[in-house]
Amino acid sequence: MRIRTLALLSIATLFFAPQVAYSAQSLNVNFADHFGGATSISRITTSLTSVLQTGAPYGLCTSFNDPKCATGASATAILPMCKSATQADCVEELTVSTPRAESATATLIRTIGTTIFPADAVLGTPAGADWSLFEVPQLKSAGEQSLYAVKVMVSLEKFPGVGVKSTDFSASVIPYTVGNTYTPTMRSEEYTDPSGKTSVRTVGGDSKCIWKELTQCGVESKFPADARVKLTIHIGNYLSTWLHGRLTDPNITITAIDTKQNRLTVDAQPVDVPGARTSQVLDASNPLSNDFRDPTGNLPSSDIEMMVEASGSNAMQTFSRYEKYFGNTANKLDSVWSFRALGGSSAISSALGMGSAAAKCSAQASTIVGAVLGTSSTTALVGLVTTNAMTYEASPPQFSNGTLNYKVAGLHLNPDGSVFSGKYDLLMDAKVARCLYGYTDSNAPLLASVEVVDSDGTSRVTTASLRESNGWLKLGVYGFSFSSPTLKVKLAQATPVVKAETPAAAPAAAPAAASAMAPAAAPATAATKAVAKAKTISCVKGKTIKKVTGASPKCPAGFKLKA
Repeated sequence: MRIRTLALLSIATLFFAPQVAYSAQSLNVNFADHFGGATSISRITTSLTSVLQTGAPYGLCTSFNDPKCATGASATAILPMCKSATQADCVEELTVSTPRAESATATLIRTIGTTIFPADAVLGTPAGADWSLFEVPQLKSAGEQSLYAVKVMVSLEKFPGVGVKSTDFSASVIPYTVGNTYTPTMRSEEYTDPSGKTSVRTVGGDSKCIWKELTQCGVESKFPADARVKLTIHIGNYLSTWLHGRLTDPNITITAIDTKQNRLTVDAQPVDVPGARTSQVLDASNPLSNDFRDPTGNLPSSDIEMMVEASGSNAMQTFSRYEKYFGNTANKLDSVWSFRALGGSSAISSALGMGSAAAKCSAQASTIVGAVLGTSSTTALVGLVTTNAMTYEASPPQFSNGTLNYKVAGLHLNPDGSVFSGKYDLLMDAKVARCLYGYTDSNAPLLASVEVVDSDGTSRVTTASLRESNGWLKLGVYGFSFSSPTLKVKLAQATPVVKAETPAAAPAAAPAAASAMAPAAAPATAATKAVAKAKTISCVKGKTIKKVTGASPKCPAGFKLKA
């Protein structure tokens, strides 16, 4: 959750200063995918954990070796452009293409601002830079949106006796137009809080701009129709175990640079993500006021501007808290292309994010631990989950009772009153997927059934597609609605049947792509194993409809074949 400066100052005061009895005028909640450049900056500070535990001053550090950061430090670093093929933690290349401009490689205009702190080769930490700006000449010639800003940001923590470790990263590409602003440039600064202790705040910036330099700034725009974005970055290898974000129809390649870094390329289309706002008066009759009282029961003295990042770790819970105040209609749609890591430490503690049932299915688990410790390398990428839902669980799908379960949430209507149509894509290592379900025959294709279970327990089946290629299982589920459905994905394996060899017949060519709900065909051989043709039936029970796919599908107990 991100909170604007006024609220941040108020919350800091709750920790470090006594309160005076005030009554806030209103609570303004803005729930959206992102908030431009006003919520992130490269900086190193003393660790907030050590501040709360020891009472040490909360201050800015010039580096991780700064004496103020001796016992612990937290940092965010916006990565610079790569200067070599082996440089660690940097942005290598951007491509934005459309049907009118294919294979359109972007040209770097500049990285704005100056380097906040340099890279440290001994500690293995990246430089803290700012947004990198690009132009795509082919798109400009075609009369389409041609300016794009890239931000790849890494979070780092310094642990006593362990050193500095990357804990998270995010990557976003945002189309922009050039605007003007006369607000001060955003920066972090130390100040003295009311209790006399040192603290840190971020000042300046313009909420209408994603980046700012002198009097110019980038005003967020829209991606061209049918655009595809491809971003290549160099990133710590244990951070890319599980990814999630705002994409559709993704493709991924990942290769090792050295024992600590991978070259990661994500190629996908952007999605439109809805946002919501509400303004509530905070008084004694409003139960929301209790969320913002200090230990003595007092409220901050000014209006609270609460900005909730919809893909944050606690966003689903926050959405549930405020959903009834948003109404049934989103107030905006943002054109978004972004992805982020589940987080290195989280991936380890949760056995690659899928629970103990999945631990046995990744031979890379011990390697990932070694990568965190710097003793071994890994290119393990278990999967990527993406959606255009207003918010979602920022974790891998949970494997339970034979299904992969994934929760999303949002409002029912678009700003124009039309029904919002959900998209969900799962890209997963095929070997891990087969292991989860116990399907060891790699030659037999997989079939998928998808059930969407609403918060009231009713279920329905939506349009889905499944295909397997180049070691990846790709599932797309589209057309579901809201507010808080759970997507349940179940895989089945077609049973191979032996077919007599026919020397005179030429082997059939495998189709280029699978049709909806059908797998990619297995390669044909001279002594071939032919897979029984999959069939899909619709089963009905009251208002609930289920689709069952298989060689000889049958309706579940209590369901009847739909006429």
